[in-house]
Amino acid sequence: MKQKTLPRDRVIINSSYYCKRGDRTDLILIFNADNYVVAEYHQQTGGLKWQRVILATHKDSIDRWLRVSFPSKIRPAAIAATA
Repeated sequence: MKQKTLPRDRVIINSSYYCKRGDRTDLILIFNADNYVVAEYHQQTGGLKWQRVILATHKDSIDRWLRVSFPSKIRPAAIAATA
């Protein structure tokens, strides 16, 4: 499967959130409609770090969208083996 690349421009997640690539190539920043960073997604590990409080349903929706659109580059078994 071809890996998607994220342009420096914003990519719409839904009507309330969008994302764009951070300074590092594996970092994707998630913003709300008011341009506040609400989360950081690390594509290398698949880690998602929340910066602001948002509804749990929004978190789930964003998390699913990120994992489908930008799957982690490290397989879950490899992550578990290093823990």
